[in-house]
Amino acid sequence: MKVLYVDCFAGISGNSFLSAMLDAGFDETVLRKTLLEIPFGRYSIKIDRAKIFGIKATHLDLQLFEEQPAKNLGDILTLINKSTLPKKAGDIAISILTHLTEARARAQNIPPETVSFSGKDTQKHLIAAIGLSAALNFFAVEKAVVSPVTLEMPKEAPAEINSPCPKEDLITELGAAIIKTIARKHSRFPAMTIEKVGYGIEKSPGSFAKGLRLIIGTTTGKEPVTNNTPPEKITVLETNIDDMNPELYPYLIDRLLKAGALDAFITPIIMKGGRPATTLTVLGEIGDNERLADIIFQETTTLGIRTREEKRITVTRQVFAITTGYGVVKIKAGLINNRIIQTAPEYKDCRSLAEKNRVPLKEVYAAAQQAARSLIVSRETSCPVTQHDGQDPS
Repeated sequence: MKVLYVDCFAGISGNSFLSAMLDAGFDETVLRKTLLEIPFGRYSIKIDRAKIFGIKATHLDLQLFEEQPAKNLGDILTLINKSTLPKKAGDIAISILTHLTEARARAQNIPPETVSFSGKDTQKHLIAAIGLSAALNFFAVEKAVVSPVTLEMPKEAPAEINSPCPKEDLITELGAAIIKTIARKHSRFPAMTIEKVGYGIEKSPGSFAKGLRLIIGTTTGKEPVTNNTPPEKITVLETNIDDMNPELYPYLIDRLLKAGALDAFITPIIMKGGRPATTLTVLGEIGDNERLADIIFQETTTLGIRTREEKRITVTRQVFAITTGYGVVKIKAGLINNRIIQTAPEYKDCRSLAEKNRVPLKEVYAAAQQAARSLIVSRETSCPVTQHDGQDPS
């Protein structure tokens, strides 16, 4: 299996990621040809060499000469969907930009469809997202693993390094969206046969340079090429409650989920003596027991909690943003061997669009399901990902 390890030793940004891909051998000709698929306006790309911590790295210098009008996610999706980009590359770019839009919407407390990107931001984000999507396809990457991320310069860094930006953020919003799209979890370096190594750097005036190392290789052993995630260990917390106001459960579950619980739910039961009660079940990551248990003790009347470890098997889950006649809706998809086996429109998106367009919710939901079926058909009829030999595929 072809694996990409993203080593965020000095943060991550869209520019540093694409620069590192070029440093690892991503063909510049393929990049330039891919970018011609989208009308970005006038721009230039210059690729040069630089150093970060004494390490030679590639730097992609992007210059924009023509300001474009502001765009929302729907406008951006239209540009990508009208292009002739490979389906997989387009899907990855859409996922990255969707995560970015959702993050801005949460930060500004506004609906995602109202988030607007300036013309300059649109150009930069599109070039980075589409470029790295093409690079992943170029190297035939099947799985990505991301290291723990350095968020800012450490306080103990020497003053001459810390200045002039002692609290400089080393992970950009686009960098965070990339991580969320390509890798489900952070992990240490996986066992692999290393084939390519690339260093990328993003330089900005008056800002600490963001550096990134990418390692591409093949996993050792006979690991099956499949999109199924391997069994993972989770922690399960359970408690039976028979003396609590049921109106408190929605707040409890919401707080648990916001605290990082994988799931939380209640089940009606009958206890000894025929007393009706409720079992609260919480699923979490290994190591989250104490934090989740503290919330349960604070918010319920229970005096004890049972805990155990279990294994969980899941299909690969991916979120796609699709355009309907009512607006953009996120589709949650389950995949096996890179084939979509089930889809579910995001309820909150459908409800928001139903209220905005003043139509029945079921009509928006049906339109989203139809668009999801079209997505499945288009993916199944698209060409499989192949690895290029470094030459222009034309």
